[in-house]
Amino acid sequence: MKCKVNYTASAKRDIRGIYEYVAYQLIEPDTAADLVRRIQSAVLKLDENPKRYKVYDEDPWRSKELGHFPVDNYEVFYVVSTDSVNIVRIMYGGMDIGRHLRKTDELK
Repeated sequence: MKCKVNYTASAKRDIRGIYEYVAYQLIEPDTAADLVRRIQSAVLKLDENPKRYKVYDEDPWRSKELGHFPVDNYEVFYVVSTDSVNIVRIMYGGMDIGRHLRKTDELK
């Protein structure tokens, strides 16, 4: 069964921020577009088998079954419901991920 893949407001802000940082701060618009395409392509593959990746190994997110996987230097975080996959956050792997997850409204 295929699941519908949705981006939360936080994830949409994240993907826009990633593009803007790489395109405008690093002055690499082509690289930014390629990176966003790779992230979106990897996310879309969750529709077939959303439980293929492991659950984030820290509480309280482990108990919420927050899945995650890498794309280049970024981590994609998501929650699976009955018939959909909700992309919650997309963050640079070098960030304080726990701190940013605690601030994420969709995980409260």
